[in-house]
Amino acid sequence: DHAAVITADGRVVCWGSNKHHRCDVPAELSTESVVAISCGTTHTAAMTADGRVVCWGENREGCCDVPPGLCNVVAVSCGSNLTGALTQEGRVICWGDNQGGQCKIPSDMENVVSISCYRGTIALTQDGRVYCWGT
Repeated sequence: DHAAVITADGRVVCWGSNKHHRCDVPAELSTESVVAISCGTTHTAAMTADGRVVCWGENREGCCDVPPGLCNVVAVSCGSNLTGALTQEGRVICWGDNQGGQCKIPSDMENVVSISCYRGTIALTQDGRVYCWGT
């Protein structure tokens, strides 16, 4: 019910349903260079140029509770009540709703190059393997 874009000058613009304040871009992002953005069911997440993640909207199941110390992020993806981040080191970190195991990272997965979250989580590794987990 909402969308978000990054303008040419690095600003975040959101529109659509503002239920749960998911279109109320945090003031702290007005001074940050945003390089990636993702919209979830009830929340929005942005990745800054320095590899931080900022989330806003409804914090259902903790989907906006960015893990302390999370840094060196190169990709972010919002799903239905969960958020996933990919670090520069190729590690996936997920937080939020884990009732269906969507935040339980497979232990044998390494060298991830891409992630996507919705009701479950999907990751692509450098050697072409695809991992899917969660409901």
